Amino acid sequence: MSSRSLLTPLRRDALLVLLAIGLLATPLWAPLDDFGDETHTYDRRGVVIDDRYGITYAGDAAREPVGPVSNEIACSSALYRQPRACAFEELLVGNETVPTERYTTGATPQITPGQYRYVQINGSVYATTYVVNESATAHGGLHRVELALDPASAPDVLERVSLDATGEHSGVSETVAEVAREGSVTVHDELEVPQTPIQLDNGRYYRVYQNGQRPPQASKQLFAILFEAFGVVAGLFVVSRLARSFEVSYVGAER
Repeated sequence: MSSRSLLTPLRRDALLVLLAIGLLATPLWAPLDDFGDETHTYDRRGVVIDDRYGITYAGDAAREPVGPVSNEIACSSALYRQPRACAFEELLVGNETVPTERYTTGATPQITPGQYRYVQINGSVYATTYVVNESATAHGGLHRVELALDPASAPDVLERVSLDATGEHSGVSETVAEVAREGSVTVHDELEVPQTPIQLDNGRYYRVYQNGQRPPQASKQLFAILFEAFGVVAGLFVVSRLARSFEVSYVGAER
């Protein structure tokens, strides 16, 4: 059977109709490629426990501006130490406790946790706690609440502050989990990256961070606009050619 017999006029016109629809819909499907749009690159850094530095980044910590290891561990990075907070916590380690202006009647103070749950001083990890000093009393038998630090296990703390890459309710998006598993990923939408490590199935920890941003390229955006306009014009041209191939006639009863 020849190709001419396969491509009948009806089939040819049907193909042209589909082509015209596709061309006219260019503005709808062309942006799916995000041609020339802004891009964001994300990468990962391994998080390990070092005998000297405690919970820290693997390799050279100054290699990239990643940020603190975790927003729940104060002073967890030499490059991003909060001067006032770290100086206070170092003082707290030496003085055991620091009095506050809060008082309580019970043995366990009901105080909302602060900005961080843990602190790392000279490679050692501590949990921030509040203790009741029963020897310091005020009117009405109230006892003063004091700040304290309790030594904590670095492996336990790292596991507590980390998010599970496979957990349904961990707050880790699939793209962020992919960065933690595979490494560098470039996307068009800016991601919400957790400010804490992500734990993988193999027991390793990685901190995901944004490693670059490329603004939209004007030349590519102009090309995309011209491409969409060309598609619409071409679609209208095909429609006009199809209209010429149809003949409309009216058959009615004679009077």
